[in-house]
Amino acid sequence: MAETLNRAGKRWQAKIWTGIVAIILGLLVFLAPRIMADLLVIFGGVFLIVIGAILIVEVLFMEHPGVSKKMYGGLGLLALVVGILAITVPFIFVIATGIFLGAFLIVFGGMEFVMGLSVDIDAGIRLIEIVSGFLGIAVGVIFIVLLLVPLENVITGGFILGLFLVIFGLLRVLHAYRMKCLFGHSGAPAKN
Repeated sequence: MAETLNRAGKRWQAKIWTGIVAIILGLLVFLAPRIMADLLVIFGGVFLIVIGAILIVEVLFMEHPGVSKKMYGGLGLLALVVGILAITVPFIFVIATGIFLGAFLIVFGGMEFVMGLSVDIDAGIRLIEIVSGFLGIAVGVIFIVLLLVPLENVITGGFILGLFLVIFGLLRVLHAYRMKCLFGHSGAPAKN
């Protein structure tokens, strides 16, 4: 039990930084959801094109017996095609990415919720974990439902995601503050 508390107490710095990053990203997505979605897909497309081209060029000079040139080249070609499609029709990739993100939020929220129910540290921390988990599940479900309908809902989904990230970030910072109060800077439980 003491070792678990000691490890938990050392995580407050990571929680505060993930909270701050979530707040910043949330504000960016909330203020410009369509632009952020398009930028993400376009940057991803450019990345895939560059990686695909590198893989194809590497196949020309590859002499490693344990790696199939055909598989390596095929992966490079696939990356090129997906990268070009992402740049030319980003809307399709925005929706696919959004559905994946919604599914991720449901799973992540479920894990946070269960962690909040099972952790035995502090009632305040448990409540923050449970609220974070419930919020993640709810936003994930709403996000998927919104993205399965017309284009206007991509923007609405962006607003909801931005709001979620800001609230989640604030909850992470609150969680970190609570942990810091309980454990202090060293990670060891504070003396009463």
